[in-house]
Amino acid sequence: MREMRKLILKNLMCRLSLILIIINFIFIVGCEQQSSEVEQLEVIDIGNGTQITTTESASQAVQVNSTQSSVEQTDLTGGYSLELNNGAVTLSANGASRMTIINEIASQIDMKVAASNSADKLISTKQRSVTVDAVLREILNDINYRTGYRDTPNEMGFRINNLVVGSQSNERSSAASDGNSADGTSIEFGLPPAAGEINLGSEPEEIELVQRLQFGAAEDRAIAVSELMMDPLGFDAAYKIFARDESPDVRLAVLELIESEDYFVARQMVVSALQDQNKQVVLYALGIIDSHGDFTLAPQVEALTNHFDTEVVEYAKEVRESLTEGYFDLNE
Repeated sequence: MREMRKLILKNLMCRLSLILIIINFIFIVGCEQQSSEVEQLEVIDIGNGTQITTTESASQAVQVNSTQSSVEQTDLTGGYSLELNNGAVTLSANGASRMTIINEIASQIDMKVAASNSADKLISTKQRSVTVDAVLREILNDINYRTGYRDTPNEMGFRINNLVVGSQSNERSSAASDGNSADGTSIEFGLPPAAGEINLGSEPEEIELVQRLQFGAAEDRAIAVSELMMDPLGFDAAYKIFARDESPDVRLAVLELIESEDYFVARQMVVSALQDQNKQVVLYALGIIDSHGDFTLAPQVEALTNHFDTEVVEYAKEVRESLTEGYFDLNE
C-alpha cells in the first residue's frame, strides 16, 4: 500500500512538473510575441519610404528629419515657413499665396483682415526677424493697403490689429483695364521663378521619370507629366516643367494634370496659360476656368474677348457669360 502511494505521488509530481514546464513555455512565447508586437507598433514611417523605430536614438532621428522636412517643404512651389516671436517675424516663401501667409499671421497675432478678390498673388521672399509692417511692405508692394494699431502691444509684442488690402473700387476699375487687346491693355501675369532641380525621390523609376521629364522628346515629356502623382514633390515637378517647357503638348499635359486641383498655385498656372502663344493651350485653360466657375477670374477671361484668334474670342465670350451670370456686366 505504501509503495502504491509513493508511485501515485511520484506520478502526480511528474504531471505537475510537466504542467509547470508547459506554463513556462507558454509564458515565454507570449512575452516574445508581445515584444514583437510592441516593436511593430514602435515602427514609424517618416516618408519617402523610410521607416525607423522609436528608440531614444530613433526619436532623435525623427526630430531631425522632421526639421529637415519643414525646410525642404519651403523649397517646394507654394511652400512657406513662418515664425512669430516677441514682435518679430521670420518668413520664407517660394511661390506661396500671400493672402494665405497674411491670414496665418493674422490668426496668430489676433489681427483682423479684409481683402478684395484681386488681392492674392504668388510671392517668393525671405525675411528674418523683421516687423510685421516690414513684411507687409515687402509682400504688398504692388497693391494699396491700410493698417490699424493698438495703443499698446499685445501679449506677443505686436501692435497692429487690422489690415485692409485692396478695395472694391480699385478691383472694379482694374477689371476694365485688364485685357489682351489692341488698345494696349494686357493680362500680363508672371509666375515666380521655378528655381531648383526636379526631385521625385531616389528610387530608380523616380530618377528615370525625372530624366524623361527634362530630356525626352516632347511627346515623351508629355507622357511623363501624365505619370506624375499630385503629392508635394509631383506638383512641384509639374510646376517647374510648366514654367520652363514651351512645348504645347507638355503644357497641355500639365494643365490636364492640375485641372481638378482647386487651390491658388494651380489656379495661377491656369491664368498664366491664358497668355500662351498656342491657341489650344489657351482654349484648354478657358475650359478649366469655366468648369470651376470662378467669378474672380472673369476679368482675365474678359481680356480674351480681344484676342487675335476668333475661336478664342468666341469661347472667351461664352465663358464670360457663364461666370458673370447674375452679376454685373464687365462692360458697364
